[in-house]
Amino acid sequence: GKTSGSDIYSDVFKADGRNMIGVCVSNKAASKLEAESGMPCKSVAKALSLLDRNMMTLTDKDVLVIDEAGMIDADQTRRLLSYAQIGGAKVILQGDEMQLQPIGAGSGMALAKVAVDDVQLTEIRRQKNAEDRMIAGLFYSRGPDGSIKHHKKGEKSRSETLLHGKAIFDALEARGCIDDYDTRDQAIDALVEDYMSSGASVDQRLVLGSTRKDVRDLNEKIRSAMASAGIVDSSAVSVSVVNKSDKYFIDLSPGDRIAFTKNDEKGLGVVNGDSGTLLSVEKGKSGGYDM
Repeated sequence: GKTSGSDIYSDVFKADGRNMIGVCVSNKAASKLEAESGMPCKSVAKALSLLDRNMMTLTDKDVLVIDEAGMIDADQTRRLLSYAQIGGAKVILQGDEMQLQPIGAGSGMALAKVAVDDVQLTEIRRQKNAEDRMIAGLFYSRGPDGSIKHHKKGEKSRSETLLHGKAIFDALEARGCIDDYDTRDQAIDALVEDYMSSGASVDQRLVLGSTRKDVRDLNEKIRSAMASAGIVDSSAVSVSVVNKSDKYFIDLSPGDRIAFTKNDEKGLGVVNGDSGTLLSVEKGKSGGYDM
């Protein structure tokens, strides 16, 4: 719904001679939005840096689209709105404040709604099956007229929250969406088997773990299964990885997918969040590896 809606307003603004500019919470999200919408997009941090240094300006011919605005904190939202107001640009904040919350303080989208009100997409169409749409609808509280009710923190009691959660869980279980296992190892093995048998592309599969150990064990078992299936080369080299304060070793071989966690636009041409597939590994002259 959001993508279809944004396609329409984008066409209208472009026909009026306006420039569409997108900003997102991360570089990866900006790359995705740019590919989908065709408008130039930057991360919020990059856009604010350019605006602060006068390397980017907003005018009355610009429309600034802040995507996933519910994940952007109050200060960043205020700064973007201030630059837009100075230049006379129009701003569209789109997102869902009931989803992931900002890392920084306050929700800029929630505060903006108090000032200018909002329009909501409440009809769920993503799920093709009626039972699945019904379950998706259970995640929202609705008033007598069917409109979505936004609860402030502390408005719902713990017992109300638990009853709401139980209704969702019962509906998922009745629909056959939940599998139960006796042990952690059984659950991990079944999840790896489901992952490997999925017909979806790798970037459309999602595996979640509740602890770092769960994630590490899942990664290792999925990688081992991929090696057995010939997707990842069975030969491997051990590589030291430094990620912020963490230092550890991982095995890498042709076929492995790698996530980049640091910007290196001039050297490797990557930004934080990009991923790639390792094509070859060779022993380097300096003692390391060329990849």
